[in-house]
Amino acid sequence: VKADPGYRLKQLYINGPASDYTQAIYNGNGQMTFPMGNFRADVYAVFERDPNMAILSFAPNGGSGTMENVAVPKNKRDKIPECTFNPPPGKIFKTWDIYGYKYAPGSYATIDDDYTFTAEWQDAPVNLVSISVNSTNHKTNYKLGEPLDVTNLTIEASMSDGTTRTIDVTPDMVSGFDSSQATTNKLLTI
Repeated sequence: VKADPGYRLKQLYINGPASDYTQAIYNGNGQMTFPMGNFRADVYAVFERDPNMAILSFAPNGGSGTMENVAVPKNKRDKIPECTFNPPPGKIFKTWDIYGYKYAPGSYATIDDDYTFTAEWQDAPVNLVSISVNSTNHKTNYKLGEPLDVTNLTIEASMSDGTTRTIDVTPDMVSGFDSSQATTNKLLTI
């Protein structure tokens, strides 16, 4: 019989309250063996809150998944746990909130009572995934010595959040252009 976090065994009965084995378990090693023979044994365990332990629970606040409650000794500095909830779409974990106070995972706090740690989320950074030239009416043929012309040259940028952006190309975004020598199919980098 195992108690939930923050609870302890109060009484253990076998076949009714007349057979209280609680003290035998507390005086032993926390385990007890019973010879069974050919009869049925009904085991009843009664638990109570351990007054020396605080129970920490966790709320996903829009995230998903579960985190098990944790019992920690009261009035002792304890390490704030990592968040294992799955974030809402487009979000990342920011911090834990307890009654307006913010706690970062890995930091330490003195826990003096039961608390619910509520996950706070922030927007996930949006990163560039890929680009492609999406214009067809830009200049592609040059004469010797002619400067780069990016008029009507656009790219489509695909972002990590699933969005796309059309961006006008500027000359400082292009490298590899050189019209000082004749060539065919010159590769430029944007």
